[in-house]
Amino acid sequence: ETPRIVSQKDLPAVADLKQLAVRAGIDGVIVNDLGSLRMFQDAEAEIWAGYGLNIFNPAAAQFLSSHRVSRITASLELSRPELQTLLQSGLAAEVMVQGPLPCMVSDYCMIRAARPGEADQCPGYCMGDDYRLRDQEGQAYRIISDAQCRTYLYAPYELCLMPFLPQLAAMGARSVRIDGQFYSPRQLREIVVNYQQALASLVAGGPTPGLNANMAALCPTGLTAGAYLSNPAANIGTA
Repeated sequence: ETPRIVSQKDLPAVADLKQLAVRAGIDGVIVNDLGSLRMFQDAEAEIWAGYGLNIFNPAAAQFLSSHRVSRITASLELSRPELQTLLQSGLAAEVMVQGPLPCMVSDYCMIRAARPGEADQCPGYCMGDDYRLRDQEGQAYRIISDAQCRTYLYAPYELCLMPFLPQLAAMGARSVRIDGQFYSPRQLREIVVNYQQALASLVAGGPTPGLNANMAALCPTGLTAGAYLSNPAANIGTA
């Protein structure tokens, strides 16, 4: 998967990534910006569009489909009616159902700004501790820095759409995604098993999958449906 943000100075690194991927014979790549999409156009690998492209409607999905993208990831900012419109367009789309919710990406290093040191030096504070930004309500937003010293700010709660799997299936979702980058191996394994069981029950016509106590225990910082329920008219009767 290519980075969320690719600037002009990042292009050589993405080009190196492409060459490594091609030599390794990978099956596919997830791109998060149009520049990376163009760079991988001549590769034989399958191309998927990540949520970094913020795909909001069938027109955007169709555009990407015409440029060798075989599967898109729906924007994390879609409400239920908007997601339904996208899924019912007939294009191959997947929905992120579990994982951290990104709020902001910035070149400003707030970790460096909050600590002492020379302005022209990077002490590497971000590598030595776990940093969070706390709002006036006491909610803690996780701060992550990448190899290019960009700052990623994540919401206090984990996204969890497990209770809405029946709705997503009815809307046409045929693929779901779990973003496990911040989970421990044990957490991720148990979360995946929970979703496997919920999906198996749904396919078998059994009890409607809901949010079980185990899922809540696995995500102690809290769970949210994110933008999915941002529209007050959203029907949550099957949850």
